[in-house]
Order: sequence, then C-alpha cells, then structure tokens
Amino acid sequence: MGRTLYNLIVTLDLQRISLGGSVFWHHQALLLPKLQAHIHGKLPSLTDGCDLVPAGLGERVGDLGALALVV
Repeated sequence: MGRTLYNLIVTLDLQRISLGGSVFWHHQALLLPKLQAHIHGKLPSLTDGCDLVPAGLGERVGDLGALALVV
C-alpha cells in the first residue's frame, strides 16, 4: 500500500490523500505512521508536500462510496 501511495504522489504530484475504510480506521494508529515513513523516506523533494490524513467520514466512507456508485 505504501509503494502504491508513493507512486501516486510522485506521478500525480498530489498534496493530500485521505485514507478511509473500516480496516484503516480500526488500525490507523499502526498504519498511518508506517505509511508516512514509507512515503517520506524516498525522494523527500517530491513527497514532502503530501499529507496522509484519515478520511473525515470515518468508517462510513466505504458505504457512501458504494452508494455513490449506485445513484
């Protein structure tokens, strides 16, 4: 997951990525620092401007995303 996020940041020049879903939400204390260390450890000139943040919708982000596909 960290490698995928890194590739997205470098390729698309992203400034913020919101991470969500029930698995991330329940384990964010473990996952978020590891993902941030993986991303900021490589080419800091390209990745320092990007923030990884928990999604504001919490556990409901997957439910609302599925609902958006149906509507």
